[in-house]
Amino acid sequence: MRSTIDLIITTLRAGMTTDLDEASDFWVKEWYTGDPLGVPMITTPAGAVIPEVPSSRLIEFVGLDTITDTVAIRFYQLADQPVGEAPEVTKGLTKLLSMLEIAQQLLRVDPTFGSQFVMSEIRDVNAQLPGIPGQNVYRIAQIRFECKRRALWGT
Repeated sequence: MRSTIDLIITTLRAGMTTDLDEASDFWVKEWYTGDPLGVPMITTPAGAVIPEVPSSRLIEFVGLDTITDTVAIRFYQLADQPVGEAPEVTKGLTKLLSMLEIAQQLLRVDPTFGSQFVMSEIRDVNAQLPGIPGQNVYRIAQIRFECKRRALWGT
């Protein structure tokens, strides 16, 4: 599972952080492994790759398993809304939707991630998760992502 999470973060970081700045709609400042529990305001916009259950190992052939890993990829954006700005076009929501779109594109550029996975699938996308992590108010969106990989018995 750890290698799966690292590979996803590396892929998303390259497309959503490298050579970009805060002016980019889909820019991510900080990446977390697992649920960050509280997201400090200075680290937003942020992303997290969180392992989900169930994870399964299915016997494919003698000595070879197919492992299914499911992760949640969450994006945290401050829910700031300047006075007089309409809620449906607020900067926080607009940027959050851009983050979701770019992440989906990056995850589908190579669904096998350079043959690291047998296959991968975006299970669902939720653009409006409820939640107020930490002391600041955030808009949260999530992509549930499933990937299958091979592993020899005993590894």
